[in-house]
Amino acid sequence: MGLVGMSMWLFLMFVAIGVYISHLALLKPKEKLYNGMLKLGLFLAIFDFFFESWGAWAGYWISQGSLFPLNVFHIPGFEGVPAEVFVIALCAGATYSLLFPKKFVWRLALPANFLIACVGAGIESLLISANLLVYSGGWTSAHAVVAYFATFLLLNWVNSKVS
Repeated sequence: MGLVGMSMWLFLMFVAIGVYISHLALLKPKEKLYNGMLKLGLFLAIFDFFFESWGAWAGYWISQGSLFPLNVFHIPGFEGVPAEVFVIALCAGATYSLLFPKKFVWRLALPANFLIACVGAGIESLLISANLLVYSGGWTSAHAVVAYFATFLLLNWVNSKVS
């Protein structure tokens, strides 16, 4: 356990919650925006849960060390998708809905989603260093950047449709 006794999964979850709540406090969105934030957060959390489960099943990665693993598909040798990641994705999707325009704009989507993809792959690198994530089956950080980029482009498009 790193971070002086706290799981890195738990630490990242608390960071995601803090980022979301801080943006709520700073931006003070109107109540009518909460429905869109919830929808986008749930979309990303559910999408990520299935993508993470598929990746484990396909032999591309294994997540470990979660306090609350979710293994509803009973994949052998896989603890499960960390529930902390589900909360992280929920907060990320809600924050994305709050910060990004409801209209899909390529000149914003491309650089912003590339930045998100690089940060996501960087966080995965830290998780790998802490032995909480293991890449296998040929999966690399370059694949992670592409997967994050594509996911957040999709999220950007979904945001323009659900809000």
